[in-house]
Amino acid sequence: MMYDLIIYKAITNPYFRIVRVIDGAIMTTLTGALSVATTWATTYTTMAVVTVIGGMPITIPQGLDSGEYDLLIYDDATPANDDKPAFGFRIVWDGTKIMSIRNLDNVYV
Repeated sequence: MMYDLIIYKAITNPYFRIVRVIDGAIMTTLTGALSVATTWATTYTTMAVVTVIGGMPITIPQGLDSGEYDLLIYDDATPANDDKPAFGFRIVWDGTKIMSIRNLDNVYV
């Protein structure tokens, strides 16, 4: 299996959301489509440690439009719209893979 990113940080209740920088559109979980009119429940993806790789893999849908995105990682047992990201990354996605990645350095927290 090929993953786009593997998170190795120790967090208890991880989930992630993907937000397009240019307009704030958020990737919906089931379809991978972008929308600016979403609910929190339809825009997060839970994460779990895969023992053989020792981390939590993230796979981004291949149909996601190319562009800059904030990949926000949360650590809350019950995802809710008042959760604050534990950390995050700014990624450049070309439609099939991550071309660059950098830490957000507390932009959202």
